[in-house]
Amino acid sequence: MAELSPTALGKTMRLGQWLDNGQGKDIPDPYQKSPEAFAHVHQLMDAATRAWATRLG
Repeated sequence: MAELSPTALGKTMRLGQWLDNGQGKDIPDPYQKSPEAFAHVHQLMDAATRAWATRLG
């Protein structure tokens, strides 16, 4: 993001920001991967959105 828009630096956060006890975790792109990879990414995204909801709530 910083390469595309340096002014956005500090204004954006990763979806996986609050995963791994707040340490953050990248969520991989499952494009052209196995169904298991899609399931894993879905689990990460579900956990990440729940963590965000807790922080925002």
